[in-house]
Amino acid sequence: MALNSLDSPIKESRPLWQNRTASDARKDAVELGFFSKISGAGFINAYLSTYSTEPSPGWSSDQLNLVQRIKNWSDNEDCLYTSDAPLLRLLNSISEQVHAGRNQPNALSLFFRSYHKQIIKTQYPGPGQKPDLLALWRTPVYFEQHRVSLKGLWHSSGLLTRLPEPDSREAKSDSPYWYSVVTVGEVKLDRRNLSQIGDYARCLLRHHPELNAVMGLSVRRKGYQLVYHDASVIHQSDEFPWLEGFGPLHAFIQALYDQPFRDASMVMLGPNNGSADARRRFFEGKLYEKAHSGKNLAGLMTIKAYGYVLDGLGKRIGTSEHCPEAGQSLPTPRYKMRLLTGDVGRPLEQAQTLSELLCVMYDACAVQRNLYRKCRLLHRDISNTNIMLAPLSEEYQARCAVGYAEVKFANQIFSDNPEEKPEPTCLIIDLGNGADLEDRDHPESLTERTGTPKFIARSISRGRHLDFDLYGRLQVQMPSLAGKPLELYHRATGGHVDFRHQLFHDAESTFWVLAWTLAQSQKRGSPQETQWTPGFRKFTQAMKNHYPGTAVPDPRSDLDSGVGDWRDILHTDLACLATMLSQMHRYIRPEWAFRDLNSERISEAPEHMHEAIMRLLLTEIVRSKQPGNDISLVVGGRSLPIPKSSSQTSRSGTLSLGVPSSRSRTSTSTDNGTHPDVMPDRVGMKRSGSPLGGSVVAPVNSARGTNRWPSNGLGPERDKKDSVGGYWESWSC
Repeated sequence: MALNSLDSPIKESRPLWQNRTASDARKDAVELGFFSKISGAGFINAYLSTYSTEPSPGWSSDQLNLVQRIKNWSDNEDCLYTSDAPLLRLLNSISEQVHAGRNQPNALSLFFRSYHKQIIKTQYPGPGQKPDLLALWRTPVYFEQHRVSLKGLWHSSGLLTRLPEPDSREAKSDSPYWYSVVTVGEVKLDRRNLSQIGDYARCLLRHHPELNAVMGLSVRRKGYQLVYHDASVIHQSDEFPWLEGFGPLHAFIQALYDQPFRDASMVMLGPNNGSADARRRFFEGKLYEKAHSGKNLAGLMTIKAYGYVLDGLGKRIGTSEHCPEAGQSLPTPRYKMRLLTGDVGRPLEQAQTLSELLCVMYDACAVQRNLYRKCRLLHRDISNTNIMLAPLSEEYQARCAVGYAEVKFANQIFSDNPEEKPEPTCLIIDLGNGADLEDRDHPESLTERTGTPKFIARSISRGRHLDFDLYGRLQVQMPSLAGKPLELYHRATGGHVDFRHQLFHDAESTFWVLAWTLAQSQKRGSPQETQWTPGFRKFTQAMKNHYPGTAVPDPRSDLDSGVGDWRDILHTDLACLATMLSQMHRYIRPEWAFRDLNSERISEAPEHMHEAIMRLLLTEIVRSKQPGNDISLVVGGRSLPIPKSSSQTSRSGTLSLGVPSSRSRTSTSTDNGTHPDVMPDRVGMKRSGSPLGGSVVAPVNSARGTNRWPSNGLGPERDKKDSVGGYWESWSC
């Protein structure tokens, strides 16, 4: 459908994290107003009220001595958490008190230590983060071993005073992953730096899909401030003076032990990624239900069950715990939901030949059109992770064979049998950002900016129409067919296509997915490139560096659409596809929302852009199926150019030879063979809660995630999904 003429009310975003330095990210956060202050009492009432009802016992004499040392500190700030480390000793003293009060001597303890000179490990590309201090779960045996090895570095009372220097051999081998970090802290003797601790909190929440919120602290000589971050807000308390500050700090550490923001039905198996739109109106489970109502929709994922995730009291788990103060408006309520599916697709990288990949993209277009025809649903997040290869299961093929397929799939187009059953080569997943066009109660939802940055339609990315003078007057024609493709097309359609309504934004996303996938691919056995054409450099940077908003122009709009331009982008092995991509590019360039200004009847047909793409795909599929024309393909196997403009983007560009780094996962269960990262009371459990027999679970593969751009301006939020074992999870409201 056409966008509303008004701008989308979503705040501006900034470039993706992997293309920004840490200081850039903090600057962006300040400019976009991510962070807000809250009074100390307001912070306690909102987030720590459960732990502040009893009278505070106050500092012990040993703790008070450490507090006085911190207040009077004149050395470098890093010596507060290294060397003699009075701050670490204070925090671990309180942690020891809390642990002892829980009467669970064999339970894991929370220990604070510093890695300030080391980058905390992550599976994501981008700038490394080095918080001054953090806390990890460790077994009592861990500390008993260190009591002996650290000798004089331990306090005579038996409390942990400090861990080895960050530049020691042990520290270097023990740098943890973000998903094992419980909380983070930042130390500044006199300066206040809200953005830095806020940035660490954002990074922490990004790596914890099992948490709905995280907390941290910022320490100064005069006192400390507590930080809370969920999907709606980053709140920092007013400063608590040290002498009166035992109660809030004690309550903060108590809360870390209890993990009040954790989804108790989930167990963290490994890193995850993704994001969610804070203003989502449509319940994902209901969209699947509608899509498959009466007759399953061939090629679309099915769900066996769905519903809200409940806590121990049977209440829905909210993903926003924001408690506003006077004068602040309530955010849109959001709750965690879960989907269960038996369909486990395969990533596009597993396509073996060019013809197979083109058939998958053809069938993906058919699914989108059928989804619209059958029930007036738009997907709104077409990406290279939401278009998958079909599951290798007889159940899937049997279900699709009797499913809805008014727009025919590739196998039906090539069959001489007019009654050929559909056999989709694709699986379309993730209706988490889908929209029901028959829902008249929330028309504003269709102006939301949703999608994956690389592939989002240009007008959706801007939140308004493309410029009329540049894109409204472009004249394009529906691609024509000839020869065998025309014969197949006429046989399948009778020469006429009954168009119903428009889907051009999803179609444009499909084009960008196809272009990105082909540009990253090469013939199996071809050597890796070490020199890249200017066109390929420009294309990869335009795709990787694009982010939604109007702060800077969409770099994809500057890409030329000529055949020679696309030949310059593609690997020489795939140069034969330049004409197809050029014709597609020219067709998607106009602003089709101005359809009343175009004279052709085809411009008023809702599925015209999908139709154009499918015609061009069909021509190439026919050509590739001829003897000797098909190409054995390595999808995503082409090396990507090393950017010359920024050392930071150079770092992210060399992570792999074109394989998306979000799919790479560590296969080890410990931190470089040292100590396992485990969660309290959840050791050796699957997500279902059944025992595994081991104490540590290796991280999972095939995590799926997308970036969506929320109304609160917090950048990519989190949409937690995992296709392993048929388990899916997402946010809803």
